[in-house]
Amino acid sequence: MNFIRSYPSRRIKSAFTLVELLVSLAILAVLLTIIAQVLGQVQRVWSGANSKVAQFREARRAMDRITTNLSQATLHTYLQHYYGGADPFKPPSKTLNTAPLGYVRYSELQFVCGQASALVAGSGDQIGHAVFFQAPLGGATDITSATGAAFVNLPTALSACGYYVSYGSDTGFRPTFLNQRNHPERERFRLYEYRPPIESNSIYGDVTVPAANPGVPNPAWYANTADWSRPVAENIVYLVCSPKRVRSDNEGEPRDIAPNYAYNSSPGIVLPQGKTDYQLPPLVEITVVALDEASAKRMAETEGGARSLPSGLFTNATDTDFRRDVETLETYLNSKKLNYRIFTSTIPIRNSKWGL
Repeated sequence: MNFIRSYPSRRIKSAFTLVELLVSLAILAVLLTIIAQVLGQVQRVWSGANSKVAQFREARRAMDRITTNLSQATLHTYLQHYYGGADPFKPPSKTLNTAPLGYVRYSELQFVCGQASALVAGSGDQIGHAVFFQAPLGGATDITSATGAAFVNLPTALSACGYYVSYGSDTGFRPTFLNQRNHPERERFRLYEYRPPIESNSIYGDVTVPAANPGVPNPAWYANTADWSRPVAENIVYLVCSPKRVRSDNEGEPRDIAPNYAYNSSPGIVLPQGKTDYQLPPLVEITVVALDEASAKRMAETEGGARSLPSGLFTNATDTDFRRDVETLETYLNSKKLNYRIFTSTIPIRNSKWGL
């Protein structure tokens, strides 16, 4: 009898060779590198977009703030007897029955705008335009009594307000401990709001009636801008303020009430009075040019800040010149590869009595 001995079959087990492992690891390393680069790029794009949105959100909020406050500007214009002479509002004699020469528009309040370099006092480089006005914006004031000082909120009290752009350091308004630690200063363009406390609003106390130019308020009520101004938005490189007429009011250029972007509601009592004398403009067009933080930092470090901006812009107020100046500014910012946004709003002044 033959016995057949069976042996279990031997299966050859498959395995990776060293070369295959090295190739797999190399491919995996390449894929991880690509994924890391893509994720890093996505993160940079997201961070940049987020910072830009945040920066321009601040500019939009500043624009809303200007729109809300400027629309409430007031003059409380009234008709006043005019007698002429050194003090045109008083009869030349208390005994003689002197009839007035007529009625004139008048207000102790003032609305003024123009080149910031001419209107704003203080340090820094003032850019573009500035606007100062009175409005019932309210605020808190302290009342000193026998029991001490108490703050009282007066929501409709008359308040001075103004806006302008200045380029300079942050050492004047940042926390004290940063200056004590020799923290590097931060030079930027900033939009400032001038808003003194109610008790520091000296518009009524500063009205003067000089013989040479009667009825002109003393500009001291907005001369202390350095004391009562604070930044409300960073990286605002330009503020343009253009008083305008409603186009349907009359033919011609609607900006002709402020041909050089300069408007002063209190030019003095000169007869016959002009249309703008002691009158608020019916409209004010506000234009704000904002940079994102990365562009503002690069401009401060490499472009010399405010001194690098094109000069002579926004000095002649016509629609044609305004569009040309905006294009010139855009061309400059694009040539420097700066990311910017331009916000424009035409604000109707509620208390304007234009034409009355």
